[in-house]
Amino acid sequence: MARYSGYGAVLKIDVSGTFTKIAQVIDINGPGIKNSLIDVTDRDTSGKKTYLGGLVDNGKVKFKLNFDPDDTLHSLTGANGLGTLAQSGALKSFKLEYPDTTATVVQFSAVVEEFNPDAPLNGGFTADCTLQISGALVVT
Repeated sequence: MARYSGYGAVLKIDVSGTFTKIAQVIDINGPGIKNSLIDVTDRDTSGKKTYLGGLVDNGKVKFKLNFDPDDTLHSLTGANGLGTLAQSGALKSFKLEYPDTTATVVQFSAVVEEFNPDAPLNGGFTADCTLQISGALVVT
């Protein structure tokens, strides 16, 4: 069984038809896929609950980055800046590239749900970002 370091994972955003790496990403979590269960238990199921799979929620991708307000993809004012996208609610395309031997890529559309800069007194200037996935994941 293979083991991989998360170090090589890359998150990209579609900028005018070209997927561009979001710089200085530290940690990436997600997508968190969840199936809504439908309870179909009836009196003929011998006292055991039974379920069907319902709607699938492809969840969120959460990540932390070293925040650079001058980086166009981090910006609070640039057209493709994560801060700007959080304010606009625009749907954007993203790619998450995994560092495995088959170079798995997960492509999805998402809304930037949260962009939260953090400037501690004795620490690096970072930002937490949450992408809410809308629709299907395309895995290649």
